[in-house]
Amino acid sequence: MRLWAWLLKARAVKDYVRLFPTALARRYGFQDCYSVEQVLATIVAENGNLEFAEYACALFANEAPFAAWVLSEYQRPRVVSKRNRRQSGLQQLLAQQTAPSVNQAQSLYRALRAEVAEVYNGGRMNFIPPAPQSSGSGVEPLRSTPYGRGSGFGWYK
Repeated sequence: MRLWAWLLKARAVKDYVRLFPTALARRYGFQDCYSVEQVLATIVAENGNLEFAEYACALFANEAPFAAWVLSEYQRPRVVSKRNRRQSGLQQLLAQQTAPSVNQAQSLYRALRAEVAEVYNGGRMNFIPPAPQSSGSGVEPLRSTPYGRGSGFGWYK
């Protein structure tokens, strides 16, 4: 992969890991996983990079819907632009002469998640944070900030 393509991928995946859990929760509420359609709609709504959508779908959807999406993508006509000649992950699988199998789609799912977990998430495979717990009194607990508890301004104590 050329340097520019690698930089575009790194930026897109970093956005998926850092920004999209809250964007998905804001749009669809806190869930254990999201559908592929919800993930793709969120990428479009947040002006994300659709070129690497397979990473976002692998991070936030379950394995079976991801595999079904990969198999449905094989049936679609593909247009390869001169600018986009990358051949990684989903593109390699879709470039085969024969239709990909469910096992190939599932191994792609696991490989994409493992790659992102290793590089961007400290080896953790859970990319969706848990829903915030309320104390039951109707008052949200004071959230911790990077500067400790309180207002979030490090200079104001």
